[in-house]
Amino acid sequence: MNQVDEIARSAPFNLAHVRSKLEELFELDSSDELAVRLLAGGRSNLTFELASPNRKWILRRPPIGHRLETAHDMQREVAVQRALANSPVPVPRIVYADDAAPDAGGSFYIMDKIEGEVLRTDSDFSEVEPAHRAALSYQYIDCLSALHTRDYDSLGLTTFGRPAGFLERQVRRWRKQLAASKFRELPVLEELGRRLG
Repeated sequence: MNQVDEIARSAPFNLAHVRSKLEELFELDSSDELAVRLLAGGRSNLTFELASPNRKWILRRPPIGHRLETAHDMQREVAVQRALANSPVPVPRIVYADDAAPDAGGSFYIMDKIEGEVLRTDSDFSEVEPAHRAALSYQYIDCLSALHTRDYDSLGLTTFGRPAGFLERQVRRWRKQLAASKFRELPVLEELGRRLG
């Protein structure tokens, strides 16, 4: 068994179901191979690269195991990216989204893969040519500015989320997640949660 077959066999989604959706949408030819690769670096949802000989996509799905209700909601990511699609904020095209896909192993979505530089650590950034660092920094700031100056009402996100009380709910969720997943006492973190609350 080669590495692609091994990843496909152990992937936490039904690759045949995903492949059939890509074929139905004329994104993938039935004769094309489809390789799967788990991408490292995600801190919450699982992220996979799907690659044919001519195209690449990204598949996102919730993590395996215990999750709090409404945590890791794929449809929130999809809604925001679709709303930003015709704005100055660069987002990939959503190819397909399924919130209740028992045949595929749960909710997931597929988007185009956008090639670019991924800088996760200080070490990654130190490898960027000094002359290119300023340009990357300005691109980053421009992107954040474009995002934070969008009016969510005009983007059609008026009913998205509940802005009132967001921070209080977020801290409460973090505390519940900590309580549900801790395997040792963390008094400093629990005290921080209490103070933030």
